[in-house]
Amino acid sequence: MSPIWTQIRGYPWRLIFLLSNAFGILLFFYKTLDGVARQRRVDWEAAFLEEFTGAYATFLLIPLVMWLALRFPLGDGAWRKRWPLYLLASVLFGWIETTLIYGFRLVAFAAVGRGVYDYGIMPVRYLM
Repeated sequence: MSPIWTQIRGYPWRLIFLLSNAFGILLFFYKTLDGVARQRRVDWEAAFLEEFTGAYATFLLIPLVMWLALRFPLGDGAWRKRWPLYLLASVLFGWIETTLIYGFRLVAFAAVGRGVYDYGIMPVRYLM
């Protein structure tokens, strides 16, 4: 195993997982309370599934982001040479994360008996 992956393996992953859950909870409450504040009908279950699938998809990609940051650091002016790499990585990260979220939501919604999840027009989602 490379030294970078050994270093990443040593990170406090339980804490990072707890923070991912906290992120999911915050987004869940933001989404649902926004609906309450606007006096709209809130689908609490759908909001929960959507926000936590997003949080967990992001959690799974954190090691790749850490690898990029450790393997190609931006300090000491290196960002001038490496910004194209980070731009490409951010586009790839967004594509992978969107795909993971959609897959997780398909499984989660079907598992709780809500049928096929409609994520909208996928090319537009990828642009988002």
